[in-house]
Formats: sequence, C-alpha cells, structure tokens
Amino acid sequence: MAIAMLIESRFPKAALVSGDIDYLQCVKAKQWADQYLSSPIELPVRVHVDSLLNRINDKNELDQIAAIEKWLIADAEDIFRLIYERFSREAFVTWFCNHLKTYSSPNMVGAVKLFTYYLNLTNDIDGLINMACKTETGPKYLASDLIRAIAGTWICLPPEKFSFMDVFGKVPGHPHIVERQLGTAMLDMMFTGSEIKTYIPVEEVAKKFKTHFPELSSNIDTLLQGELERIEQKLSLFHFRIAHVLQLAEQNTDGKTYMADEDAFLYYDGDSVALTEAQELKIKMVAYAINRFFTDVNADLFKKVLYMQPIEYLKRAFAGYVYEKQNLVLTEEAWQRVVEIDDIHVMRVILAKLIIDDISETDDHKVESDFRKAMLENKKIIEKIIAYMDDEQAMNEVESFIDKN
Repeated sequence: MAIAMLIESRFPKAALVSGDIDYLQCVKAKQWADQYLSSPIELPVRVHVDSLLNRINDKNELDQIAAIEKWLIADAEDIFRLIYERFSREAFVTWFCNHLKTYSSPNMVGAVKLFTYYLNLTNDIDGLINMACKTETGPKYLASDLIRAIAGTWICLPPEKFSFMDVFGKVPGHPHIVERQLGTAMLDMMFTGSEIKTYIPVEEVAKKFKTHFPELSSNIDTLLQGELERIEQKLSLFHFRIAHVLQLAEQNTDGKTYMADEDAFLYYDGDSVALTEAQELKIKMVAYAINRFFTDVNADLFKKVLYMQPIEYLKRAFAGYVYEKQNLVLTEEAWQRVVEIDDIHVMRVILAKLIIDDISETDDHKVESDFRKAMLENKKIIEKIIAYMDDEQAMNEVESFIDKN
C-alpha cells in the first residue's frame, strides 16, 4: 500500500490508489513510509474527501455528491454523514429522495439502511416521514409500510436488547476477509437495524406518526409493537445460537484476544492472540494423529515416501496435494516458507497431515480445511504440532480424551 501511495503522490494526475482499503490503513502506511522518504507521501485521494473534492471542478452540489459516491472509499454510513454535513439541506433532500425512489418498498434493506443512517445523525422522525411519504419529489411510500420500516431500524429497541451484536463490528484498519464479508451481508439481511446508534421510546415514535397520519391512529401502535416483538424474537434466538462466539469475546481481556477457530489458528502468535483450551486440544489431536500415522503398520507405502525420499521430492509431493487433492489457495509467503524449509522432519509432518486428511473420512471438511490453511500460513502452528508430538503428557491427554469420547 505504501508503494501504491508513493506512486500516486509522485504522479497525482496519472495514478490512483484503489482496493479494499480504509482510511486508517492508509494513515499507517504513510507513517511507515515517511520514515524512509526525503519528502512525505500524501494520503490517497480516494480515502480523503477534501483531496477528492479538490480534484472536482464542477460546483454543482449534486455532481459533487455523485463523485463522492463513485470515488470515495469509506463505509456507507461515513459517506452518508459527509453528504449530510457538507452540502446544503436542499441538495441533501434531493439526493436522499432520489435514492429512496430506487427502492420499491421502504422495508428493503437498502432503504432501511438509509433511514438508520439518517436517524443516527438527527433523531428526526418528522423529517424522515416528510421525505419518505409527503415530499413531491420523494417516493411517497405508504404510511403503514414506513411504520414497519422505522421499527426495522431498531430505533425503538432499548440498546441492551442487541448490545451483544457489537462483537461483529468491523475493526478499523483491519483488512476484510471473504468469510467475514459474507457474514456481514447475511447479518444485514437478517438484522437490518444492527447499525442503529440512537434510541427513541416507541411511544414517542407512535406519537409522531399519529400527528402526520391521524387516520391511522388506531393501527399505529399495533403495527409498531408487532414489528418490535418479531425483531426481539429473532434476536433472542440468534443470541442463543451464537453463545459460543460471545464467550470467546468475553475472554478477550488482559491484552489477549481469543478468536473463532479459523481465525485463531491463522493469526495465533503466542502473544496477543491466544488459544482456548479446545483449540489447544485440536492441535494436540493433530499431533497425536501424525504420531499414530508414523507408527501405523498399514501406512507403509506412505512412510516409504516420507522416509526414503529427499526433501525436494517431499516438497513436490506437497505441491501436488495442495493443488490437486486439497484445492488450497495459499499466499506467496506460505509457498516461500515451504521452499525455504531445510528440516526434513518439518516437511514430513506437513505432508503427513495432508495425507491423513486425504485418506480420512470426516464430516468436518471445513474445519480440517481451515486448519490445513492455518498450518501452512502460520509457522507457529507447525511449531506447536511438532512440540506436542514430543510431549508425552500431551499425547496421554489426547488418548484419555479419545477413551472418554
């Protein structure tokens, strides 16, 4: 990223940094790079709204807003806030109404997100009702549909009802991974109001709607309460299902971070990222399985490959398993580490794990795939496996666990 930023800084009209990045990542890259450069680099135009607007000659506010939407790399709510705060009320209302008109119903995820961002900034139920239902240039939604949509923002839910979902918040400056992006998209569909940051009691919201739509006065309370009860039931069930995730989050104290298995094994560093007892047991069980494989009389053919061939042959066999058998996609750093391995025992351990997974029948295909990837990307996991293989107490612990289960 620092190299990309350097190129944009030195050739500002010819290059543009892009990608799945955020403002904080760019700040960190700049701080690092400036130590080694005779003149500092600039933050990329696409994460710095002032620099971006300076590139735009058009003074028309709506054109400037369109440019921000097209080019600025930022979270959707940050972009919404910039548009609300930097432009005239007239320009904002026009832009907001035009966006709402792209949704046939106010209960669609995109529309509810816009309502959520607006309420986070303003708490202005009256203004929202006017833009969504009454403004001539707006979508003119049905009042009953908007009532359900406003309930869907969770603005009437006391924050303690959904505070547990903070565990899923994105950490600024940390890169996305595909699984987390997919999980976030699923959460958006299931729990559209999870980004709400403000609270208005349901009685006050109902009063606002009754003022604007007196003809619906007798139904407004029922509509709001019905939606809130449905949301609370979904939240309660979800809270029960993710109890193990919340337990991990609660353990993150004293400078230690505990993660779900796939991330824990991938990012374990022996210091800031720690492993739970269950995760440690998983590594011990892998070590136990490899020890058993090395002594299994039925694995003679594989052992001949492991013990009678030079290390370069084992590396070629490893590449074959990764590409053809396991379909793993590894980073360049992982491949480079394998190339640089000069301890044949380490290579045998790695290859043994791939062989075991290939010939074993298991229902936990994703679990094993995640572990293989972590083992190859994170050398500390390999080091722990080898250490446990030589640890008689750890191996006895696994045997005892197997006997009991």
